[in-house]
Amino acid sequence: MATTTLEKAIASLKELPEELQDELGGQLLSYIDQWRELQMSVAEGIAQLRRGEGVEVRDGAALVREIKARHGHT
Repeated sequence: MATTTLEKAIASLKELPEELQDELGGQLLSYIDQWRELQMSVAEGIAQLRRGEGVEVRDGAALVREIKARHGHT
């Protein structure tokens, strides 16, 4: 069963023009796919750490900048 917030969003979406519904639906599906990929990456990272495959991070700020740049954030 959908959450109340999701139900409200879907109801509001259905009131919009069909073209906009398709655009927003596509954006939501893309967001969900990105979220799933992130979850899989995090799970793999945790598994690597548990296997002792982690590396020491000497410059945390540089690592955060690299990750943000890789994922299109500034």
